[in-house]
Amino acid sequence: MQPVPAPRHTSRSAVPADEPPAGLGRRAAAAALDAFVVLVLGGWLLVAWWVDAVRAATAGETVPAPGAGVAVGALLVLVVGVVQWVLHGRTGATLGRAVVGIRTLDVETREPVGVLRVLLRGLVVGAGVLLCVVGVVVVLLSPLFDRTGRRRGWHDVAAGDEVLVVRRGTGRRVATGGRTAFAAAPDDHD
Repeated sequence: MQPVPAPRHTSRSAVPADEPPAGLGRRAAAAALDAFVVLVLGGWLLVAWWVDAVRAATAGETVPAPGAGVAVGALLVLVVGVVQWVLHGRTGATLGRAVVGIRTLDVETREPVGVLRVLLRGLVVGAGVLLCVVGVVVVLLSPLFDRTGRRRGWHDVAAGDEVLVVRRGTGRRVATGGRTAFAAAPDDHD
């Protein structure tokens, strides 16, 4: 029996094929930073209204109707979400992913996957909602079940991507296709 060849990485990407996969710690930190950005840039208005509504409901009072603050908060959350989605698709990184040094890249070409595949990733995670919170947790923990050692979750497999450690300024300079980028140092693991 012949061994199965490794995937070919034939692109002009600045990300070498041997970059280490991102662990759950980095992925969780990136998600937490992204959530923090949403909270600071408008989500706090929604949270404040929700807390007030819960307080009123538990006290038997009339629940306040959402006002202009809630509308502004919702609009800001929507704008931040769309910007993060487009950034994730076009660059492979949201703000949180950029800060922790990880990117979502095509498993073959090492290029960003595009907004439609980022949407597919989100839909797979969102499908976990159908199984209550447990389903989302299982999908998000699915990189732990990856037998290849590349830490690809079900959402990564569905979108044909991989989340890799790619830290700027910690490794060697790589020039490809007229672009220059920094590749991760070989020992840059979780």
